[in-house]
Amino acid sequence: KIPNYFGEQRFGSTRPITHQVGRLILKGEFEEAVWTYIAKPYDAEYKSIRKVREDLWETREVEGAAERFPEKFQYEKTLLYHLTKNPGDYQGAIQDLDWALQADSQDAQAYCCRGILRYKLGKHYDALSDFNQALRFNDGDISAYRNRGKVRLHLGDHRGAISDFNAALQIEPNDAMLYIARGNAYREMTDYESAIADYSQALQIDPERADVYIYRGMAYVRQEQMQQAIDDYQ
Repeated sequence: KIPNYFGEQRFGSTRPITHQVGRLILKGEFEEAVWTYIAKPYDAEYKSIRKVREDLWETREVEGAAERFPEKFQYEKTLLYHLTKNPGDYQGAIQDLDWALQADSQDAQAYCCRGILRYKLGKHYDALSDFNQALRFNDGDISAYRNRGKVRLHLGDHRGAISDFNAALQIEPNDAMLYIARGNAYREMTDYESAIADYSQALQIDPERADVYIYRGMAYVRQEQMQQAIDDYQ
């Protein structure tokens, strides 16, 4: 089952890819992030749009590509127009979202992607504002909850971060990264018992995460459960 990350979009497409785009942005892989958003095919879309995406996914040919999308696909067109004028400027293409948001000020995906980029660039309050807007227009966007939680945690709003991670886990209860993030928030609050519970849940989902054993070991140390800490560190 594919989680519905966005719900029904105003432009009539349900492409659950913002989480993929966000991860690529955070890794600094801006070119792949742009092409994933523009061109990665999704079976549930109309056949004509899927064909456009499939062609672009294969060729990555920018010239004339924007005109192949209908007018309502403003974000795709904005990215492609930017790349036509500024070849290879993939980071700038993601930043150039003001026009898309002017054309559709309720585009939750655009707000979320811009928020992720702003977070990557250290503009935490601007990122927070974008995630707030994304969730205002789509309160089922797991990527917005996840990343707003990260921003809140960075800004010291631990309870707000936990609230966002809780909301994301309601949508995707088997996401190890969400348990790790919430565990980190609990650890920052010195709620070590809750942190240990979340780290343990994350390890049940993904037992290969060596870093989580370290995090849990640190929480055990704080609780003076030294043998459990030693076991995790080993």
